[in-house]
Amino acid sequence: MNQYGLPANTAPLLAWAPGPVREPVTGFPLDVDPPGQAVADLASVDVDTGNPTAGHKIQRQRGVPLVVFPYPSQLSSHHVMVRPRVHEWFISKGILSGHWLANHLVADYTLFTAMMHPPCTRDRLERLARYYSVWFAMETHAETLWGHSGASNRWFSSALEYLDTGRADLRDPWTAAFAEAVEGLRLPPDLRRRHARWKRDWIEAEMRVAGYGNKPHPDFLQDRHHSLGNMLALNVFTPYSLNLDLPSSFQEHPVIQSLLWALTRASSWQSDLLSLEVEDARGEKVNTVNVVCEMHGLSRQEGVTEIHRLFHADTAEAQRLQREALTQDFALPEHLTRTYLDAAFATTAGFNCWNQISDRYKPELYRTTPQDEGDTNPTPSRPTPSWVPGPRGLGTSAARITLPRTSH
Repeated sequence: MNQYGLPANTAPLLAWAPGPVREPVTGFPLDVDPPGQAVADLASVDVDTGNPTAGHKIQRQRGVPLVVFPYPSQLSSHHVMVRPRVHEWFISKGILSGHWLANHLVADYTLFTAMMHPPCTRDRLERLARYYSVWFAMETHAETLWGHSGASNRWFSSALEYLDTGRADLRDPWTAAFAEAVEGLRLPPDLRRRHARWKRDWIEAEMRVAGYGNKPHPDFLQDRHHSLGNMLALNVFTPYSLNLDLPSSFQEHPVIQSLLWALTRASSWQSDLLSLEVEDARGEKVNTVNVVCEMHGLSRQEGVTEIHRLFHADTAEAQRLQREALTQDFALPEHLTRTYLDAAFATTAGFNCWNQISDRYKPELYRTTPQDEGDTNPTPSRPTPSWVPGPRGLGTSAARITLPRTSH
């Protein structure tokens, strides 16, 4: 430990350095793209090499303006080497099979991790990508359980018991895989406690949203931010990626927590705007756009405009709080404060960028597919292998419980 109560190896990684504090991007109309580097970055991520010149088309939804976080996205250079190892480990857990497994691998959650947490060393990227792979799979698993009375809540309860006691029912391959992913992170005590807190926050939000049924519930405007899961990413995995064990006096400071909530809300609004057309195709109603329309008697386009306005308002609020945080006395070296704050914005930019370039918001991919390999009877509620089942941004599976489900 050093004089600040942090691990001795807390210097910023040489492979990644924080950028300057960025001014808010304001004053642009809702129907045009904001200026800046972020748009170019979103359009130029090569998912296999990280080459910034290769280019990928940004997804755009009909009637929804491009939602761009005004901060450049980044990508860990270790992604290509780590991905096959993560896939091999995930397959060995045996928790998904058939087209569910194929969809999961195609989604490439190692890429998701590499964009969310670009400072990671190769070892930490692999460990964290294992965790995210299981996390997204947990949502797929929960979705298959909604048709069985109480099954999803019982499984979530077993996950909560593990978080509370450290004891996992290893007879259940899902609980065993989750516990192995958590233990594999080797979190220090403070980060482990924060992980348990924010994972519980996500699980409890999933369970609350499950009670809505397929209707726009007003509480979803708040529960959406908890069910997204990004507070877990920002409070635990962003410092983990930097090899920082930040003291609670910093992490729990009101300015820092307000900043992280603003970033999380911005990501929630973006995720719901991107998923709206796909949810329409699936007959799903639990979306913040639908909620504000229902609550305030707005048209669909007015609802989209309102959620887009909230995205920009929370983005600007996060940038304001970033500047305020740099004026606070956290009893930390200034470079550590700047490093963490910049990494939090990089995490948010990576989340938003991955959502933009992912195929999973293509409504034309909502079509029938065989239930299992060799089964010629299509199930409309299941997507094709080119689109990942389950989450569209962490924490959304519970909103789909009223759709027809077939467990396998």
